Amino acid sequence: MKKRELGPENLLFFEALASPVRLSILQILAEKSCNFQELAKQLHLSHVMVANHIRKLEEASLVRIEEKPALRGRQKLCHLTWTDCWLMLKKPRAFSERIVQIPVGQYVNHHVLPPCGLAAGASLLGQLDDPRWFAEPVHNSASILWFRSGFVEYQVPNFMLSTQKLQEVSISLEICSEAPGFAEDYPSELFFSINGQPVGSWISPGDFGQARGFLNPQWWPSGYTQHGLRKELRLTDGGFFIDGERIDGSKLTDLNLEPGKAFSFRIEAPAACKYPGGMTLFGKDYGNYPQDLEVRFRFLE
Repeated sequence: MKKRELGPENLLFFEALASPVRLSILQILAEKSCNFQELAKQLHLSHVMVANHIRKLEEASLVRIEEKPALRGRQKLCHLTWTDCWLMLKKPRAFSERIVQIPVGQYVNHHVLPPCGLAAGASLLGQLDDPRWFAEPVHNSASILWFRSGFVEYQVPNFMLSTQKLQEVSISLEICSEAPGFAEDYPSELFFSINGQPVGSWISPGDFGQARGFLNPQWWPSGYTQHGLRKELRLTDGGFFIDGERIDGSKLTDLNLEPGKAFSFRIEAPAACKYPGGMTLFGKDYGNYPQDLEVRFRFLE
């Protein structure tokens, strides 16, 4: 299939179509390839006139000529170059992307219950199982956090312009459940919301500690949670997706995100749900993936 725009660079193409004879040739070749003699016979034209029309079609890249042996000498066999062609009266609009990295410790709101904790690359931050440390300014440097139940909420900058249309928001993160020590089979239901509106949920299958996380600092104890699963949450006009699978939840159009206006993103592990298994969230210095929260915007210009 070939796309053609309405521009001077395609003048030969449009000139080639401006002839009833050449249109008839294209219709014949759409059924089967023919040589000059066969075309002349079907069109009731001279061999010279057919050759002139074929030359125009060849210059426009609508047909191609192949020389092949014949019963007497050689023949020029004409083939149709495309079976479909689109005429684009308006140039397609371009897409652009913007990526924002948010450290996992830079949440703007929270409520957590123990067991809980925070750690940076070099050490624990504050005391274990003391939720008060989640309010200390030092939390901004955290590269891993965990809690038995509660939520953390992030402020996401929105660089969309008034001339752009938001097509997609995707958020990737490394996350898992939070069990005492660790437990590979320990489901936890996690809920995601934007600007206070639920967009969907996911059940983490466990709290992974058998295999050490590739990025964990040397001091990180082997009996602790080691890594999570990297999940991609994606919101489009078609719905909410996790790792490409559509999940019951909101659509992008439900959120009414305004150009240039930041929005909140909350991850919650509630105590009152079917699988109250807590949450561990990994940043770029822990787990298996060297990233924090990665938010990707896709705009239509």
